[in-house]
Amino acid sequence: IIHCNYDDGKGTPIMNEKGDILKFRTDIEFINYLANEGWEFVLRDSTGYYYYFKKPQSEFTEEELSDIIRTTNTKKK
Repeated sequence: IIHCNYDDGKGTPIMNEKGDILKFRTDIEFINYLANEGWEFVLRDSTGYYYYFKKPQSEFTEEELSDIIRTTNTKKK
């Protein structure tokens, strides 16, 4: 299972819209999934365990942006 880390030190499994945890057989399958979701591959660290992706702000829905802002503001408190 691939996890996302949102700078909080805790891994969050990648889930689909229904809340099912997605499982990937290979790293390439995972990278292709994110590419199809609009994410751009940026970097793989030297350990090979961490991948970095970016997505233009314009690609997020208003709800997604609100969740990001809410999460970021909650961490600052």
